[in-house]
Amino acid sequence: MRRTKKQIRRRLWVVLVTLALLVLVGVAGAGGSEVDAGGAAGPQQTQAEQSQQAGQPDQAAPSQQGSADASRPQASAAGDGTQTLDTQAANAPPEGTLTVRFLDVGQGDSELVELPDGKLMLIDAGTQDAGPTVVRAVRDLGRTRIDYLVATHPHADHIGGMAEVLHAFDVGEVWAPAVAANTRTFEAFLDAVEDKGLTIRAGSRGKDIVAPGTAGYDVQILGPSDSLSSEDLNDYSLVIRVRFGSTSFLFTGDAPKDEIRADAREHVDVLKVAHHGSDTGTDASLAAQLSPRIAVISYGIDNDYGHPTQHVLDALAASGAQVLGTGANGTVTVTSDGTDVTAAPAREGPVVAKSE
Repeated sequence: MRRTKKQIRRRLWVVLVTLALLVLVGVAGAGGSEVDAGGAAGPQQTQAEQSQQAGQPDQAAPSQQGSADASRPQASAAGDGTQTLDTQAANAPPEGTLTVRFLDVGQGDSELVELPDGKLMLIDAGTQDAGPTVVRAVRDLGRTRIDYLVATHPHADHIGGMAEVLHAFDVGEVWAPAVAANTRTFEAFLDAVEDKGLTIRAGSRGKDIVAPGTAGYDVQILGPSDSLSSEDLNDYSLVIRVRFGSTSFLFTGDAPKDEIRADAREHVDVLKVAHHGSDTGTDASLAAQLSPRIAVISYGIDNDYGHPTQHVLDALAASGAQVLGTGANGTVTVTSDGTDVTAAPAREGPVVAKSE
Protein backbone atom coordinates (compact mmCIF):
# COMPACT_ATOMS: atom_id res chain seq x y z
CA MET A 1 0.00 0.00 0.00
CA ARG A 2 1.47 3.23 -1.14
CA ARG A 3 1.70 5.94 1.47
CA THR A 4 1.08 9.48 0.66
CA LYS A 5 3.60 12.15 1.37
CA LYS A 6 1.34 13.37 4.15
CA GLN A 7 1.36 9.98 5.85
CA ILE A 8 5.13 9.74 5.54
CA ARG A 9 5.63 13.13 7.11
CA ARG A 10 3.24 12.21 9.94
CA ARG A 11 5.13 8.98 10.59
CA LEU A 12 8.45 10.79 10.61
CA TRP A 13 7.02 13.28 13.04
CA VAL A 14 5.86 10.50 15.35
CA VAL A 15 9.29 8.95 15.26
CA LEU A 16 10.97 12.27 15.95
CA VAL A 17 8.59 13.02 18.83
CA THR A 18 9.11 9.53 20.20
CA LEU A 19 12.87 9.95 20.04
CA ALA A 20 12.59 13.36 21.66
CA LEU A 21 10.45 11.94 24.46
CA LEU A 22 12.93 9.14 25.00
CA VAL A 23 15.74 11.69 25.25
CA LEU A 24 13.74 13.81 27.73
CA VAL A 25 12.89 10.76 29.82
CA GLY A 26 16.53 9.79 29.91
CA VAL A 27 17.63 13.26 30.99
CA ALA A 28 14.86 13.43 33.58
CA GLY A 29 15.88 10.06 34.97
CA ALA A 30 19.49 11.14 35.31
CA GLY A 31 18.42 14.37 36.94
CA GLY A 32 16.12 12.50 39.27
CA SER A 33 18.87 10.22 40.44
CA GLU A 34 21.06 13.26 41.16
CA VAL A 35 18.31 14.91 43.14
CA ASP A 36 17.61 11.68 44.98
CA ALA A 37 21.27 11.41 45.90
CA GLY A 38 21.18 14.99 47.03
CA GLY A 39 18.07 14.34 48.99
CA ALA A 40 19.63 11.39 50.76
CA ALA A 41 22.78 13.26 51.72
CA GLY A 42 21.19 16.63 52.07
CA PRO A 43 22.57 19.70 50.31
CA GLN A 44 26.07 19.01 49.11
CA GLN A 45 28.85 20.44 51.37
CA THR A 46 32.50 21.14 50.89
CA GLN A 47 35.02 19.08 52.82
CA ALA A 48 35.80 22.19 54.86
CA GLU A 49 32.13 22.68 55.84
CA GLN A 50 31.74 19.03 56.81
CA SER A 51 34.93 19.17 58.89
CA GLN A 52 33.80 22.31 60.69
CA GLN A 53 30.40 20.76 61.52
CA ALA A 54 32.21 17.72 62.92
CA GLY A 55 34.28 20.01 65.18
CA GLN A 56 37.50 19.32 63.28
CA PRO A 57 39.97 21.85 61.94
CA ASP A 58 39.61 22.88 58.35
CA GLN A 59 41.82 20.54 56.34
CA ALA A 60 40.87 22.12 53.03
CA ALA A 61 42.86 25.34 53.55
CA PRO A 62 46.48 24.43 52.93
CA SER A 63 47.54 28.04 52.39
CA GLN A 64 46.25 29.07 55.86
CA GLN A 65 47.78 26.00 57.49
CA GLY A 66 51.12 26.84 55.91
CA SER A 67 50.85 30.41 57.18
CA ALA A 68 50.17 29.21 60.73
CA ASP A 69 53.10 26.80 60.61
CA ALA A 70 55.37 29.55 59.37
CA SER A 71 54.62 31.57 62.50
CA ARG A 72 55.87 28.76 64.78
CA PRO A 73 59.57 28.25 65.62
CA GLN A 74 60.87 25.43 63.48
CA ALA A 75 63.57 22.96 64.45
CA SER A 76 66.19 22.95 61.74
CA ALA A 77 68.13 19.81 60.96
CA ALA A 78 71.81 19.90 61.75
CA GLY A 79 74.37 18.39 59.43
CA ASP A 80 74.16 15.06 61.27
CA GLY A 81 70.38 14.98 61.04
CA THR A 82 69.77 15.98 64.68
CA GLN A 83 67.38 18.73 65.62
CA THR A 84 68.83 21.99 66.91
CA LEU A 85 65.79 23.59 68.57
CA ASP A 86 66.30 21.87 71.93
CA THR A 87 70.00 22.70 71.84
CA GLN A 88 69.27 26.34 71.21
CA ALA A 89 66.81 26.40 74.10
CA ALA A 90 69.35 24.74 76.39
CA ASN A 91 71.98 27.29 75.40
CA ALA A 92 69.68 30.27 75.88
CA PRO A 93 71.13 32.87 78.26
CA PRO A 94 69.92 32.55 81.86
CA GLU A 95 67.34 34.96 83.16
CA GLY A 96 68.23 37.73 85.60
CA THR A 97 71.44 39.26 86.83
CA LEU A 98 73.78 38.37 89.67
CA THR A 99 75.29 41.40 91.41
CA VAL A 100 77.91 41.19 94.16
CA ARG A 101 79.01 44.21 96.15
CA PHE A 102 82.29 43.79 98.01
CA LEU A 103 81.56 46.41 100.63
CA ASP A 104 84.24 48.78 101.85
CA VAL A 105 84.12 48.00 105.58
CA GLY A 106 87.76 48.78 106.37
CA GLN A 107 89.81 45.91 107.75
CA GLY A 108 87.13 43.27 107.50
CA ASP A 109 84.90 41.35 105.11
CA SER A 110 81.36 41.89 103.88
CA GLU A 111 79.80 40.85 100.57
CA LEU A 112 76.26 41.73 99.58
CA VAL A 113 74.90 39.38 96.91
CA GLU A 114 71.78 40.16 94.87
CA LEU A 115 70.74 36.81 93.45
CA PRO A 116 69.12 36.44 90.00
CA ASP A 117 65.67 35.65 91.40
CA GLY A 118 65.67 38.80 93.53
CA LYS A 119 66.71 37.21 96.81
CA LEU A 120 69.46 38.77 98.90
CA MET A 121 72.42 37.11 100.59
CA LEU A 122 74.88 38.77 102.96
CA ILE A 123 78.22 37.07 103.59
CA ASP A 124 79.89 38.53 106.70
CA ALA A 125 79.32 42.03 108.09
CA GLY A 126 82.72 43.47 109.00
CA THR A 127 83.56 44.74 112.49
CA GLN A 128 81.05 46.17 114.93
CA ASP A 129 81.92 49.66 113.68
CA ALA A 130 81.02 48.56 110.16
CA GLY A 131 77.48 47.55 111.16
CA PRO A 132 75.91 50.90 110.13
CA THR A 133 77.73 50.76 106.77
CA VAL A 134 76.32 47.32 106.01
CA VAL A 135 72.82 48.29 107.12
CA ARG A 136 72.93 51.39 104.94
CA ALA A 137 74.10 49.36 101.93
CA VAL A 138 71.12 47.03 102.28
CA ARG A 139 68.67 49.91 102.72
CA ASP A 140 70.12 51.72 99.71
CA LEU A 141 68.90 48.77 97.64
CA GLY A 142 65.40 49.35 98.99
CA ARG A 143 65.50 46.04 100.84
CA THR A 144 63.89 45.09 104.13
CA ARG A 145 64.77 41.40 104.11
CA ILE A 146 67.96 39.34 103.89
CA ASP A 147 67.12 35.85 102.71
CA TYR A 148 70.48 34.24 103.55
CA LEU A 149 72.79 35.60 106.24
CA VAL A 150 76.16 33.84 106.26
CA ALA A 151 78.91 34.17 108.86
CA THR A 152 82.01 32.54 107.41
CA HIS A 153 83.67 32.18 110.85
CA PRO A 154 83.47 33.77 114.33
CA HIS A 155 86.20 36.41 114.09
CA ALA A 156 85.12 39.94 114.95
CA ASP A 157 86.14 41.45 111.60
CA HIS A 158 83.62 39.16 109.92
CA ILE A 159 80.69 38.97 112.36
CA GLY A 160 81.06 42.23 114.30
CA GLY A 161 78.25 43.96 112.39
CA MET A 162 75.94 40.94 112.35
CA ALA A 163 73.96 41.88 115.46
CA GLU A 164 73.05 45.28 114.03
CA VAL A 165 72.08 43.71 110.72
CA LEU A 166 69.88 41.14 112.44
CA HIS A 167 68.14 43.83 114.45
CA ALA A 168 67.55 45.99 111.36
CA PHE A 169 66.07 43.47 108.91
CA ASP A 170 63.83 40.50 108.48
CA VAL A 171 66.14 37.49 108.02
CA GLY A 172 65.33 34.15 106.42
CA GLU A 173 68.20 31.72 107.10
CA VAL A 174 71.39 32.05 109.13
CA TRP A 175 74.44 29.94 108.22
CA ALA A 176 77.72 29.55 110.11
CA PRO A 177 80.32 26.86 110.77
CA ALA A 178 79.84 24.61 113.79
CA VAL A 179 82.46 26.36 115.93
CA ALA A 180 82.21 28.86 118.75
CA ALA A 181 84.34 31.73 119.98
CA ASN A 182 84.59 32.91 123.56
CA THR A 183 84.13 36.59 122.74
CA ARG A 184 81.54 39.26 123.40
CA THR A 185 81.18 39.78 119.65
CA PHE A 186 80.24 36.15 119.12
CA GLU A 187 77.84 36.22 122.07
CA ALA A 188 76.15 39.33 120.62
CA PHE A 189 75.73 37.50 117.33
CA LEU A 190 74.13 34.50 119.05
CA ASP A 191 71.84 36.74 121.11
CA ALA A 192 70.66 38.59 117.99
CA VAL A 193 69.89 35.31 116.24
CA GLU A 194 67.91 34.13 119.27
CA ASP A 195 66.05 37.44 119.52
CA LYS A 196 64.85 36.90 115.97
CA GLY A 197 63.58 33.44 116.83
CA LEU A 198 66.04 31.90 114.39
CA THR A 199 68.44 29.00 114.58
CA ILE A 200 71.86 28.70 112.97
CA ARG A 201 72.30 26.16 110.19
CA ALA A 202 75.69 24.50 110.48
CA GLY A 203 77.61 24.92 107.25
CA SER A 204 80.13 22.37 106.01
CA ARG A 205 81.31 20.69 102.83
CA GLY A 206 78.52 19.24 100.69
CA LYS A 207 75.69 21.39 102.04
CA ASP A 208 73.65 23.64 99.77
CA ILE A 209 72.32 27.05 100.66
CA VAL A 210 70.56 27.01 97.30
CA ALA A 211 70.66 23.59 95.65
CA PRO A 212 71.49 23.20 91.95
CA GLY A 213 68.49 23.01 89.64
CA THR A 214 66.08 24.83 91.94
CA ALA A 215 66.46 28.52 91.12
CA GLY A 216 68.51 28.98 87.96
CA TYR A 217 71.65 29.39 90.08
CA ASP A 218 73.19 27.59 93.05
CA VAL A 219 74.99 28.43 96.27
CA GLN A 220 77.09 25.56 97.58
CA ILE A 221 79.39 25.18 100.57
CA LEU A 222 82.60 23.52 99.41
CA GLY A 223 84.40 23.41 102.74
CA PRO A 224 85.54 22.79 105.33
CA SER A 225 84.79 19.20 106.29
CA ASP A 226 82.47 18.72 109.25
CA SER A 227 85.18 16.54 110.81
CA LEU A 228 87.67 19.40 110.98
CA SER A 229 89.44 19.90 114.31
CA SER A 230 91.67 22.95 114.62
CA GLU A 231 92.65 25.59 117.13
CA ASP A 232 92.69 28.26 114.42
CA LEU A 233 89.22 29.69 113.78
CA ASN A 234 90.31 30.79 110.31
CA ASP A 235 90.47 27.13 109.32
CA TYR A 236 86.71 26.86 109.86
CA SER A 237 85.95 29.56 107.28
CA LEU A 238 83.14 28.52 104.97
CA VAL A 239 84.27 28.32 101.35
CA ILE A 240 81.21 29.19 99.26
CA ARG A 241 80.72 28.96 95.51
CA VAL A 242 77.92 30.77 93.69
CA ARG A 243 77.25 29.66 90.12
CA PHE A 244 75.03 31.46 87.64
CA GLY A 245 74.94 30.37 84.02
CA SER A 246 78.52 29.72 82.98
CA THR A 247 79.96 32.12 85.58
CA SER A 248 81.14 31.39 89.13
CA PHE A 249 82.10 33.31 92.27
CA LEU A 250 84.18 31.95 95.14
CA PHE A 251 83.96 33.42 98.65
CA THR A 252 86.70 32.23 100.97
CA GLY A 253 86.51 34.11 104.27
CA ASP A 254 89.90 33.68 105.94
CA ALA A 255 90.35 30.06 104.81
CA PRO A 256 93.92 28.75 104.45
CA LYS A 257 95.21 28.14 100.94
CA ASP A 258 95.51 24.36 101.39
CA GLU A 259 91.83 24.15 102.35
CA ILE A 260 90.78 26.25 99.36
CA ARG A 261 93.01 24.20 97.08
CA ALA A 262 91.25 21.01 98.21
CA ASP A 263 87.75 22.50 98.10
CA ALA A 264 87.79 24.42 94.80
CA ARG A 265 89.64 22.59 92.05
CA GLU A 266 88.19 24.42 89.06
CA HIS A 267 88.40 27.82 87.43
CA VAL A 268 86.31 30.60 88.96
CA ASP A 269 85.47 33.89 87.32
CA VAL A 270 85.49 35.98 90.49
CA LEU A 271 87.55 35.30 93.61
CA LYS A 272 87.14 36.93 97.00
CA VAL A 273 90.79 36.66 97.99
CA ALA A 274 91.18 34.84 101.30
CA HIS A 275 92.30 36.48 104.53
CA HIS A 276 92.53 40.04 103.21
CA GLY A 277 95.38 39.20 100.86
CA SER A 278 97.54 37.42 103.42
CA ASP A 279 100.14 34.83 102.40
CA THR A 280 98.18 32.26 104.40
CA GLY A 281 95.28 32.39 101.95
CA THR A 282 96.86 32.58 98.49
CA ASP A 283 99.96 31.44 96.66
CA ALA A 284 101.00 31.11 93.01
CA SER A 285 99.80 27.50 92.79
CA LEU A 286 96.32 28.29 94.07
CA ALA A 287 96.00 31.40 91.90
CA ALA A 288 96.92 29.34 88.83
CA GLN A 289 94.46 26.60 89.81
CA LEU A 290 91.56 29.01 90.18
CA SER A 291 92.68 31.34 87.33
CA PRO A 292 90.18 34.07 88.30
CA ARG A 293 89.27 36.80 85.86
CA ILE A 294 88.58 39.21 88.72
CA ALA A 295 90.13 39.02 92.20
CA VAL A 296 88.86 41.28 94.99
CA ILE A 297 90.76 41.84 98.25
CA SER A 298 88.87 43.24 101.23
CA TYR A 299 91.20 45.20 103.47
CA GLY A 300 91.70 48.52 105.27
CA ILE A 301 94.16 50.89 103.69
CA ASP A 302 95.95 51.59 106.99
CA ASN A 303 95.67 48.16 108.60
CA ASP A 304 98.28 46.89 111.06
CA TYR A 305 98.39 43.34 109.67
CA GLY A 306 100.46 43.81 106.54
CA HIS A 307 97.53 43.10 104.16
CA PRO A 308 97.79 42.56 101.27
CA THR A 309 101.26 41.15 100.67
CA GLN A 310 103.31 41.54 97.52
CA HIS A 311 103.54 37.78 97.14
CA VAL A 312 99.77 37.53 96.82
CA LEU A 313 99.54 40.43 94.39
CA ASP A 314 102.25 38.88 92.24
CA ALA A 315 100.53 35.49 92.27
CA LEU A 316 97.21 37.00 91.22
CA ALA A 317 98.83 39.09 88.50
CA ALA A 318 100.62 36.02 87.13
CA SER A 319 97.27 34.20 86.90
CA GLY A 320 95.94 36.97 84.66
CA ALA A 321 93.40 38.33 87.16
CA GLN A 322 92.21 41.90 87.32
CA VAL A 323 93.06 42.77 90.94
CA LEU A 324 90.84 45.17 92.86
CA GLY A 325 90.69 45.98 96.56
CA THR A 326 88.31 47.80 98.87
CA GLY A 327 91.19 49.74 100.43
CA ALA A 328 92.25 51.24 97.11
CA ASN A 329 88.97 51.10 95.20
CA GLY A 330 86.21 51.40 97.78
CA THR A 331 83.16 49.19 97.31
CA VAL A 332 83.67 46.98 94.27
CA THR A 333 80.56 45.91 92.35
CA VAL A 334 80.80 42.84 90.11
CA THR A 335 77.92 41.90 87.82
CA SER A 336 77.22 38.67 85.95
CA ASP A 337 74.65 38.14 83.21
CA GLY A 338 75.30 34.41 83.35
CA THR A 339 77.81 34.58 80.52
CA ASP A 340 80.22 37.40 81.34
CA VAL A 341 81.36 39.29 84.44
CA THR A 342 82.21 42.97 84.76
CA ALA A 343 83.69 44.93 87.66
CA ALA A 344 82.92 48.52 88.63
CA PRO A 345 85.01 49.97 91.50
CA ALA A 346 83.76 53.01 93.37
CA ARG A 347 87.07 54.72 92.61
CA GLU A 348 90.13 54.02 90.52
CA GLY A 349 93.54 53.22 91.93
CA PRO A 350 96.12 50.44 92.11
CA VAL A 351 96.13 47.87 94.90
CA VAL A 352 99.49 48.32 96.62
CA ALA A 353 101.10 45.84 98.99
CA LYS A 354 101.23 46.84 102.64
CA SER A 355 104.36 44.76 103.19
CA GLU A 356 106.79 42.53 101.36
